[in-house]
Amino acid sequence: LLSLATSQEVAVWKELPASYCGRVNGTDVPIKISITVTEYSPLDGSGKADIRGDVYGFALECPSSTFQLHMQNGVGSVVIDDRPDGSESCVSEQFQNFEQDAKELEVTFIKEDDIMNISTSLTSTKLRSGCNVTTATASKEMWRRLQAQDIVI
Repeated sequence: LLSLATSQEVAVWKELPASYCGRVNGTDVPIKISITVTEYSPLDGSGKADIRGDVYGFALECPSSTFQLHMQNGVGSVVIDDRPDGSESCVSEQFQNFEQDAKELEVTFIKEDDIMNISTSLTSTKLRSGCNVTTATASKEMWRRLQAQDIVI
């Protein structure tokens, strides 16, 4: 069955790309994250996002990661898809490089506040909108700004 999205769910983002960034606090490892949503289809909830991170100063890049967004009452559950060939997603591979399990990661989008919330069993971090991360240069500038501020939940 094909269910049509409600008008509230159709206009998830006013415009794309939509960028979110923040620093994860409450862990032993300094982690900075940015998610830039580049494509989204309200009809089936599918989309693409450029996901970037910095862990211990190592840059992690997962461009054009596919995801599913399941919106209900203004809150959406974001599920990062495996690759079309069935192999694990870039995000899962990056987590494994640091001996972590990406399945413990929960990502939600809160439309009213225009934030992405990333939660694990240890911490929860709100990624704020408006990072404007579109190039490597912009990404480096964003990391410098994040280093100068603490985004605490």
